[in-house]
Amino acid sequence: MNELVTWQGTGNALKQAKAAGDRVADGGVDFVATIKRHLAELRDTYNQAEEAQRLWQVGELDTETAVMLVNKADLALTYTMELRNKMLEAYQEISRMQI
Repeated sequence: MNELVTWQGTGNALKQAKAAGDRVADGGVDFVATIKRHLAELRDTYNQAEEAQRLWQVGELDTETAVMLVNKADLALTYTMELRNKMLEAYQEISRMQI
Protein backbone atom coordinates (compact mmCIF):
# COMPACT_ATOMS: atom_id res chain seq x y z
CA MET A 1 0.00 0.00 0.00
CA ASN A 2 2.92 2.39 0.58
CA GLU A 3 3.73 2.31 -3.13
CA LEU A 4 0.26 3.66 -3.84
CA VAL A 5 0.73 6.70 -1.64
CA THR A 6 4.04 7.72 -3.21
CA TRP A 7 3.79 11.24 -4.61
CA GLN A 8 5.98 11.93 -7.61
CA GLY A 9 4.59 15.35 -8.45
CA THR A 10 4.17 16.68 -11.95
CA GLY A 11 4.94 20.35 -11.52
CA ASN A 12 8.72 20.05 -11.39
CA ALA A 13 9.34 18.20 -14.66
CA LEU A 14 12.16 20.56 -15.66
CA LYS A 15 14.04 19.98 -12.40
CA GLN A 16 13.59 16.23 -12.81
CA ALA A 17 14.86 16.35 -16.38
CA LYS A 18 17.94 18.33 -15.37
CA ALA A 19 18.63 15.96 -12.49
CA ALA A 20 18.21 12.92 -14.74
CA GLY A 21 20.82 14.24 -17.13
CA ASP A 22 18.62 14.54 -20.22
CA ARG A 23 20.95 17.05 -21.80
CA VAL A 24 21.52 17.97 -25.39
CA ALA A 25 24.78 19.19 -26.89
CA ASP A 26 24.15 22.90 -26.30
CA GLY A 27 23.59 22.45 -22.55
CA GLY A 28 19.78 22.54 -22.70
CA VAL A 29 17.27 19.91 -21.66
CA ASP A 30 16.12 17.19 -24.07
CA PHE A 31 12.48 18.10 -24.65
CA VAL A 32 11.43 14.71 -26.05
CA ALA A 33 12.94 12.84 -23.10
CA THR A 34 11.19 15.19 -20.69
CA ILE A 35 7.82 14.63 -22.38
CA LYS A 36 8.36 10.86 -22.44
CA ARG A 37 9.18 10.90 -18.73
CA HIS A 38 6.08 12.95 -17.97
CA LEU A 39 3.87 10.56 -19.97
CA ALA A 40 5.40 7.58 -18.17
CA GLU A 41 4.64 9.25 -14.83
CA LEU A 42 1.07 9.89 -16.00
CA ARG A 43 0.68 6.22 -16.92
CA ASP A 44 2.08 5.16 -13.53
CA THR A 45 -0.27 7.56 -11.74
CA TYR A 46 -3.27 6.13 -13.56
CA ASN A 47 -2.13 2.58 -12.83
CA GLN A 48 -1.89 3.51 -9.14
CA ALA A 49 -5.41 4.97 -9.25
CA GLU A 50 -6.81 1.82 -10.87
CA GLU A 51 -5.06 -0.35 -8.30
CA ALA A 52 -6.40 1.88 -5.51
CA GLN A 53 -9.93 1.49 -6.84
CA ARG A 54 -9.53 -2.28 -6.95
CA LEU A 55 -8.13 -2.39 -3.41
CA TRP A 56 -10.90 -0.11 -2.15
CA GLN A 57 -13.56 -2.35 -3.70
CA VAL A 58 -12.26 -5.38 -1.82
CA GLY A 59 -11.87 -3.39 1.41
CA GLU A 60 -8.07 -3.34 1.58
CA LEU A 61 -7.72 0.43 1.16
CA ASP A 62 -9.46 3.23 3.00
CA THR A 63 -11.72 5.64 1.12
CA GLU A 64 -9.55 8.73 1.74
CA THR A 65 -6.47 7.20 0.15
CA ALA A 66 -8.43 5.85 -2.82
CA VAL A 67 -10.05 9.23 -3.46
CA MET A 68 -6.70 11.01 -3.10
CA LEU A 69 -5.06 8.73 -5.67
CA VAL A 70 -7.94 9.08 -8.14
CA ASN A 71 -7.83 12.88 -7.73
CA LYS A 72 -4.07 12.82 -8.24
CA ALA A 73 -4.55 10.91 -11.52
CA ASP A 74 -7.25 13.37 -12.61
CA LEU A 75 -4.99 16.33 -11.84
CA ALA A 76 -2.10 14.73 -13.74
CA LEU A 77 -4.33 14.20 -16.77
CA THR A 78 -5.56 17.81 -16.61
CA TYR A 79 -1.96 19.03 -16.42
CA THR A 80 -1.02 16.86 -19.41
CA MET A 81 -3.96 18.13 -21.47
CA GLU A 82 -2.99 21.74 -20.72
CA LEU A 83 0.59 20.97 -21.72
CA ARG A 84 -0.68 19.48 -24.98
CA ASN A 85 -2.86 22.54 -25.61
CA LYS A 86 0.08 24.91 -25.05
CA MET A 87 2.29 22.87 -27.40
CA LEU A 88 -0.42 22.95 -30.08
CA GLU A 89 -0.80 26.71 -29.67
CA ALA A 90 2.96 27.15 -30.03
CA TYR A 91 3.02 24.95 -33.14
CA GLN A 92 0.13 26.89 -34.69
CA GLU A 93 1.84 30.19 -33.92
CA ILE A 94 5.07 29.00 -35.55
CA SER A 95 3.20 27.68 -38.60
CA ARG A 96 1.56 31.10 -39.09
CA MET A 97 4.91 32.91 -39.13
CA GLN A 98 5.98 34.41 -42.43
CA ILE A 99 9.49 33.66 -43.58
